[in-house]
Amino acid sequence: MPGIGEILRSLYGAWRLLVLDRHGILAFDGTRSAALRSFWVGLVVLPLVIALDAIPTGQGDEGGARLDIWLLLADCILRWLLPLIVFYGLIRWYGRGERYWLLVAALNWSQIPQSLLLLL
Repeated sequence: MPGIGEILRSLYGAWRLLVLDRHGILAFDGTRSAALRSFWVGLVVLPLVIALDAIPTGQGDEGGARLDIWLLLADCILRWLLPLIVFYGLIRWYGRGERYWLLVAALNWSQIPQSLLLLL
């Protein structure tokens, strides 16, 4: 589990990336262990995704009736992991495999501000 310092630094970096500051990437730790710790973000994002699914969109649905919980979980996991797999192939193709773990950490931590903005 990431420490409070890593959490705050990573959220700050995610915010800077959100406002299109390219130096926000410097706030992330690019090691393999830091990237694996960043998957704890899923515990914060998952309730936000469930809350977002429960909000009616005004297009004739009743909110939470769109998907049952298992389909919602499968959808969330696929939307999280599929880009990481595609990016791994692209990064290896460009010969920059050492940067993959930095990308994983940045993508994972960026899920929190993205989910909060969608919820608003």
